[in-house]
Amino acid sequence: MPRKALVIFVAFFGLLIGSCVQGCAEKKPEEAGSEAAPAATSENSASPESESADSPQVTETVAKNEAAAVKGIEKAVEPDKDKPADPVVEETPVELAKYGTVTALSEEERATFWGSAEDAEPEFRKKNVHFWAGNEANLQVFRKDIEHLGGGYMGVGSDQGYLFIGWQRPELVWLTDYDPAISTIHEVHRAFFLAAKTPREFMALWESPERGLQVLRESVAAADREGAEAAYEKAHVLVYRRLRKVRNEMKRAKAPCYLNDQETYEWIGNMYRAERIRPMLGNLIDTVAIAGVGEAARRLRVPVRVVYFSNAEQYWDYGDEFRKNMAALNIDERSVVLRTLAIGERDDEYKYIVHPIRNFLGWLQEPSIKNVYAIRRSPVERGGVDFSVVKRDAREYIEGHSAQR
Repeated sequence: MPRKALVIFVAFFGLLIGSCVQGCAEKKPEEAGSEAAPAATSENSASPESESADSPQVTETVAKNEAAAVKGIEKAVEPDKDKPADPVVEETPVELAKYGTVTALSEEERATFWGSAEDAEPEFRKKNVHFWAGNEANLQVFRKDIEHLGGGYMGVGSDQGYLFIGWQRPELVWLTDYDPAISTIHEVHRAFFLAAKTPREFMALWESPERGLQVLRESVAAADREGAEAAYEKAHVLVYRRLRKVRNEMKRAKAPCYLNDQETYEWIGNMYRAERIRPMLGNLIDTVAIAGVGEAARRLRVPVRVVYFSNAEQYWDYGDEFRKNMAALNIDERSVVLRTLAIGERDDEYKYIVHPIRNFLGWLQEPSIKNVYAIRRSPVERGGVDFSVVKRDAREYIEGHSAQR
């Protein structure tokens, strides 16, 4: 029983005793079963030996009884000072695994990051071929715009993303592509990042089928092994040539990356160990995956700071689903889109464009903006590369363009 309740009980008990004492004092002798007594005279009433219920002696007795009762009960419920107190049990925080400077996700974070749904494989892909490796020759021009941005990364393609995340250093990485073969080739990349200790060893696994296939047999889960081996056998020559070219390009540009810098290489491997890189089937113009990335990023409180389209926008107009997907992303004022536009006859000739996402959303809100070619951009000198940045506001451009007609 709580102490306060005990005190109230004792006080009530004391009052009950006092009432009994007072009642007994007021009883007449005959009521008490005694012989009749002579009527009290004024002298008898004034006698100091006669005690009424209201006399100081009775009041003092009741008070003493109440105090004694309270003290007795308090003593009875007083905890034993010699008995040790029950120990306070505190929850021990879960210590998350750490890989270099990268900390693994908690169970709740992992469930959110890996739990969002993917899109279905499309019935038809443009050109209906697999782009096992990138072919943009001057991706180093984006480095200045994304270096140390943090946040999250979402991008299409195969090897390009590893360049960008090495510069950006995001907390979470969504490697999205509408071709399931690209998700499979990312699984091969993952296996090699985990197995090879240096960029040179990583490159050698792409060059040597014997060593590369051995790593896949030893490290890829049985359910995924056959697909990974098949993708590797089809793509390893192309990927090796691409990586060698990128390494040389980055060397000329004096741009450190995972193929020439040990620290960057180890960091990407640790991101895979910490399960912070997720290859997934995600279609920019479908209804599920990209919206799911946006919701997961929002729940994890990670703004998506870099979105890489490559030149995917050249293959379709801006439909409702694409506009909705972009609006669903969790972004902030530092978020940017990286895009390329193929030009000329050569496969590696591209325009390189940086577009702040909030500005991009403004363009997408205009129904008259049908595709990427309608977006106005401003050329910027950057190492002789065809590079530009979108700075102009969509509404301002449309109103100005209409006034000129």
